[in-house]
Amino acid sequence: MAFVGRREDGSIYGLWTMRQWADQEELPDTDPAVVAFRTPPPPMDLSNTDNLSKALKALALCIAQVGGLSVAQIKAMFKSKYDSLP
Repeated sequence: MAFVGRREDGSIYGLWTMRQWADQEELPDTDPAVVAFRTPPPPMDLSNTDNLSKALKALALCIAQVGGLSVAQIKAMFKSKYDSLP
């Protein structure tokens, strides 16, 4: 059995809250919710400006505006420059 469980509202919790929710349902390791809880998220594509933090995205748009570029142009340039780095 996993140290992962489901609360009455359907949310999943892990080991760090086990003591708080000891009376809740314990789920087996093969339960899809447990598998999803333990599966790390896929790596983020940082070459896509949509995946950047709000501050970096604002900076890219400011640079685009000063340089007279459109949003599409700055996105393409950013991806090109990102991919060219080692």
